[in-house]
Amino acid sequence: MKKTLLLACLSLFASAGAGSIPGTKVSYKIAQDAMTGGSASMVFVDATEDTSGKTYMALVCDLGNATFRFYSKTSLGSRAGEQVLFFYRADDNRLRTAEGTLREDTKTGKLSVLDFKYDSPALFQTFATARMKVVARVNRNSMSSMTLTFPVKGFMQGFRTIGNCE
Repeated sequence: MKKTLLLACLSLFASAGAGSIPGTKVSYKIAQDAMTGGSASMVFVDATEDTSGKTYMALVCDLGNATFRFYSKTSLGSRAGEQVLFFYRADDNRLRTAEGTLREDTKTGKLSVLDFKYDSPALFQTFATARMKVVARVNRNSMSSMTLTFPVKGFMQGFRTIGNCE
């Protein structure tokens, strides 16, 4: 009996590692930092303009804080460490700006990831309070800008599913 219960609990934990919120463009991954034991979970919001799912915003849990990264299927610049302007707005609200630091994607080797400042409260608030979407424009240095739409339906459900970064 105890063995069956233990196996059931383990399979439940294993199946809770990753998933998606049905009917949305939101998915998540539940993970734990091996060194600190803190949450290393993530919530992903796919851009509607990229059906491959390789262009998305990621909320990343780190030391109990939520920070953001932007991943693109295309290059965002020519030098790692460059500052890239990122304009965004929720629904029809006012335009806001953030600066992302360009780096290589560890999977592809392309300069296609923007890391935003640690503990990004303005980005989090925008994604958490938007009713329909967040529209963003990435001003790629020496390249044409990209305008993307991130539908937020399911974002807060995903955030709660990963335990609010706690």
